[in-house]
Amino acid sequence: LVGAPAQLPPLVQSERAAAAGLSISPMQALAEAHPAAVFQLTAQYRMADDLAKISNVISYGGALRAANEQVASRVMRCLLSKTETDVVRALGLGSLGSANAEDSRQKNQRDAAWLVAASDPNRRVVFLDTSDGGDAAFETSDVGVVRESKSGPVRGNKHVNAYERFIVMRVLEALRARGAEPGSVAVLSPYNSQVDELDAELRRREAGTGDFGDAGNPEGTPFDLPIPEGVEALTIDRAQGRDVDCVVLSFCRANEARDAGRLLADRRRLNVALTRARSKLVLVGHGKTLARSPVLSQVLGVVLKNGWMVHLPPVT
Repeated sequence: LVGAPAQLPPLVQSERAAAAGLSISPMQALAEAHPAAVFQLTAQYRMADDLAKISNVISYGGALRAANEQVASRVMRCLLSKTETDVVRALGLGSLGSANAEDSRQKNQRDAAWLVAASDPNRRVVFLDTSDGGDAAFETSDVGVVRESKSGPVRGNKHVNAYERFIVMRVLEALRARGAEPGSVAVLSPYNSQVDELDAELRRREAGTGDFGDAGNPEGTPFDLPIPEGVEALTIDRAQGRDVDCVVLSFCRANEARDAGRLLADRRRLNVALTRARSKLVLVGHGKTLARSPVLSQVLGVVLKNGWMVHLPPVT
């Protein structure tokens, strides 16, 4: 048998079936019963070293190694052609604005700082922390709703985060300004409802009608800047088995109660999400809420240890 028990488990919707053991794959059951028969393959051919540090902590006990130096030092080369000045200019952050020029200049400087960091190819992992965003950064949730998805009606809890979608779109604009090539970027979220909203916004952007209005964009700025072509919004299940140069991941959960939810405690599901990128990983989340997840608290530890955290400015 060849497989990865640290990836997604079998999908079992019946609680009785799960209790009877059907949520455990045959490979996992055999591996646990006969540990001496298990040989762990530790050479990986996908991720740059910085990206592998996270999965090494949450799933692989530090055993994962890049197969060669080319993999270890992998960088998103299409982003190397543009300078920080090019990005700032393309995003319209170099001008002062006509009204209240000093406030406009300071806001532009704050936005330029995190957008340049998020799109920098040499910063292979960046965590954009929305914790200082106040209520504007919080999710909205509905319990027991029936929502339409690509696979039909689904009943469950709906968690969406308009502010994180706004941040994701700004990151995509910055990546395009850096020179991101078609098909080089994917957007992921653990929550189907958030993925549906991201997908809808991407389609609106393709049609030239994308605009969050006041809900996701407190600044009220319309979205009229280009984003990379061919960006897909994917659930973690759909992303398994695929990889892409750059992944932008929206964790979605953000609330005053600091409730990260059960889904963000699923180690294997998060391991899949965090191992889809080859060269660059941009994480968007509310650090104070995510710290309550036993898995994401480990991720945040790696982020802080390596200086990958970028605190987004307060919403004004």
